[in-house]
Amino acid sequence: MAGGKKGLLSRLVSLVGLAEQADKLIEWGNTATEGAFGLLKGHQEGKQAQQQQDHEMRMGSFNEFLRERQHSRTMELVRLASSKGVKTAAIRAGLDVVTTSVNALAADIVNQREYERNRKLISASQQAAEDLEWHRALVQVALHDALRTRELELANSPFSHTPEAVREHVVEATGDGRKPVLLIAPFYHEGAVTADNGPRFVVAVRQAWLTSHWHGDLEPMAGLIDRPLHRLDVDVRTVQQVLHDLPVVLVYGQAQEGGRIWPSLAAWNILPGTDCTSLHMNFPPMPLTAAGDPAEAQDIGDRLGRMFSLAAGNLGDWFHLLRHERAPRMHILLAAGEDSERALASTSAADSYDFLAATGRLDTHLAYAHQARILAEGGLTDLARRMARTALAELASLPLDDGTRHLAALRELLGVFGLLGDVQYTAEAEALREAAAQRRLDQLHGWEGRR
Repeated sequence: MAGGKKGLLSRLVSLVGLAEQADKLIEWGNTATEGAFGLLKGHQEGKQAQQQQDHEMRMGSFNEFLRERQHSRTMELVRLASSKGVKTAAIRAGLDVVTTSVNALAADIVNQREYERNRKLISASQQAAEDLEWHRALVQVALHDALRTRELELANSPFSHTPEAVREHVVEATGDGRKPVLLIAPFYHEGAVTADNGPRFVVAVRQAWLTSHWHGDLEPMAGLIDRPLHRLDVDVRTVQQVLHDLPVVLVYGQAQEGGRIWPSLAAWNILPGTDCTSLHMNFPPMPLTAAGDPAEAQDIGDRLGRMFSLAAGNLGDWFHLLRHERAPRMHILLAAGEDSERALASTSAADSYDFLAATGRLDTHLAYAHQARILAEGGLTDLARRMARTALAELASLPLDDGTRHLAALRELLGVFGLLGDVQYTAEAEALREAAAQRRLDQLHGWEGRR
């Protein structure tokens, strides 16, 4: 009985101990649970505090933007939501308002940028317009100056057309310089009274040229210069500058106060292949006793026309010989009774062959033969005979082999002696020509050793 009570007491003590241990374990579990929940709660509260701080910072930034844009109602709404701890619908509404405001602000910024860009474009356009206007003004000023200069040039120009048109006319009329152009300038009368009313002699000079038998050697273009060359050398220089690369013969003159006419001639590119690019001739003066006398003016015009026609024809002979190798012909085209003019023309034409011989463009003996013929045709028979005999003697002194190279000269000399009626020298020239021709024939056929 006593033992059973001890066993029961022991079991009770054990149960009490277990209960106490269970209570401790429960207490410890509660403590651990409370600690865990405390930690979780602290972490959650810290997170919420950080979120609240971040939210307040964002709200502060929003407020700063809104303050700048003066959105007062939105600021009060956000401030009220922050003070009341409202984090739900009110905050969302505030955030929506703020988002709307930010979007509006962003749109304003975009609009501001677009405005700035448009303003810059407008400014650039305005600057470009101002630059364009400036350059347009510069162009207008330059154009005005150019037109003014052009007007002055045309006003002072001796030509009736612009320089470009003058060149075009001359190039077309002369076949691009295949023959010279003959320009006739009105005569300049010195003095204010007679400068515009005095005789200009253009018609007289032009008609004298057109009625000559050599008028085809130069192309007349009267009227291309429509005023007197009152600027004298400057005007002549102007004409030469415009037609500097074309063959030109310019005739002009001045009437001096007191009754004296000074005829002049200028020419350039008339002697191709020579060092003489231009030449000027001042003819002897002619008296003009009565400037208002039509008969005297007509007589002087006829004399001027004849003189210029001969001078220009002589230059035409030189040009066509040096340029196209055409023999001079003015001396044989002169009318009967013009012996002095014929002699002068033939002498000048003979001189042109001296140049060909000196430059190696023509055999010397052939040049002598041509000169002798021209002199004979010009009526200078004695001079032609001496030159032809001298040339024949030189050819006869050459070895036969060399003589064969001068058959053309011998044939020309035969014609000269026939023209002069010199029977003896005609026979000598014929014998020498036959021997030279036979020698040449033997050389061509290889018969030199058979004779």
